[in-house]
Amino acid sequence: MTEGTLRGFLRHLDRENKENVLKYLQSDSTKSITKIVIEKIIGSDKELSIPLLLSYIPKFVELKLNDTQIDLIINTYFSHHCLDELCTGFSLGFNMEQMKLLANPAYTDEQMREITFGFINGLDFSYVESYANPHISNYKMYVKRVCKIKGFSDADIASILNLSESDFKKMKEANIEKYCLEPNQIKFACVHSNNSKQFIQIILGFADNLLEKEIKVYADPIRFDAAKMEFLRQALKTDMPLSDKALNFISTCSDFSSDQLSEIIDGFKANLTVDQVRIYAKTFIDPQVMHLIKYDICNQIYLGDVKFYTFENGAYVDLIRSYIKKGVSKERILNLTYSFSSSQVRNMSFVDILESALSGLSCKQIMTYSNKMLFECIDVKERERLILMCKSGITADNAQYILEKEEKENFDDKIIELFLN
Repeated sequence: MTEGTLRGFLRHLDRENKENVLKYLQSDSTKSITKIVIEKIIGSDKELSIPLLLSYIPKFVELKLNDTQIDLIINTYFSHHCLDELCTGFSLGFNMEQMKLLANPAYTDEQMREITFGFINGLDFSYVESYANPHISNYKMYVKRVCKIKGFSDADIASILNLSESDFKKMKEANIEKYCLEPNQIKFACVHSNNSKQFIQIILGFADNLLEKEIKVYADPIRFDAAKMEFLRQALKTDMPLSDKALNFISTCSDFSSDQLSEIIDGFKANLTVDQVRIYAKTFIDPQVMHLIKYDICNQIYLGDVKFYTFENGAYVDLIRSYIKKGVSKERILNLTYSFSSSQVRNMSFVDILESALSGLSCKQIMTYSNKMLFECIDVKERERLILMCKSGITADNAQYILEKEEKENFDDKIIELFLN
């Protein structure tokens, strides 16, 4: 190499790269390879990234690459990642046949990685060569490599490779390599998922040792998104498998929230029948209310009508139970519960309504007294007095006059007592 050629090469380098070249030439350990790299760069007809190649000289020295190996790298690299993959191949002891298969500028970074992993996994050259094709996506390369290292038969591999490109993508994104899966399980997960997040919930079901019929409960990509699939998968993990009827029922519950589904599944785990669970498995019923109904059914104290529990989101279930224990019929309480809307009796509590009605007042009497705001902020004793006045035929206006007069007299008595004492 002439001095003029070398000066022409150096004109393409900035100060930092020139300093690096000088440093490498001054060191006995890097001088020889530095000269080889510069000669290969100058002799190449490719458009090279000279600073990038020069930065790899210490790596070439570390790997103790020879002239032929450096020549292969310079003639085939196309990116920083490509240089890393080629260096990795040499560091792992790949032979030149393997390196030449790996060193194809037409590959993407991901495709090179699949070829490298194929050799790392111990696959023979002919098998890696069968998928080392720039026209095969890295997803399909991944699937073909992983199926082989899992020991699948040629027939099973061919069957899986007949799936779609989107399925290959799901398999790679879900990293099926780390799961112990059978070919039919992989195909099942592909068929029953629309994306990798759904796919992974299905293969995790197999990993959790769920039966296929249990996984089918949630393996419906249209009705269940990945989040709900995950919830059902976790919920179905139980020491006591659910009946086929229970599983079939759960599979129809796509419109329920996760909290509602939890109450449904817990009902089956508590040995409730489908008919019993169906009593409270309604989308309009709040999960807390579902829980109350489920509890009563399990303990054989079910009140007998969902309306008891849905009234005010089950806020008065305990109160209703207490009235039933006193001997008041469920029908009577249910009738009273829905005889008055909150707008009609805005000044009365549910207790006021029940106590008034059960004391013999008619709906008309209760409405009249309520509209006079007589029941607002009263205690138990005052309520009893109001009920007695109403039963005695005292009008709402007169009752209001009596209460106001008593309240005024009470105030007067307290003022006088405090003043004199």
